[in-house]
Amino acid sequence: MLPRGRISPYLVAGAAAVQTWSSGQGFYQRADGSLAEYVPRGSGTRGDILGIRGVGVRLRLGDRPIHVEYRQYGAHLGVYTLGTALHF
Repeated sequence: MLPRGRISPYLVAGAAAVQTWSSGQGFYQRADGSLAEYVPRGSGTRGDILGIRGVGVRLRLGDRPIHVEYRQYGAHLGVYTLGTALHF
């Protein structure tokens, strides 16, 4: 497949800074699912550098490129994306 061809597959690799945060609250539940106890927790935030890997394909529909991509951030978060390039 050629980079300017109608169908062009590609690989994605890199690193990303990802921030997560907690809301500061939680609940314990009984085995039957009913609420047992409210437990306040401290709020917090955390930043990590995660590796990115993925695959994608670029389709050319007329003069418009369309990208379909799957990215895996670290070991837990996977994302599908669909997009196009904007020409200015």
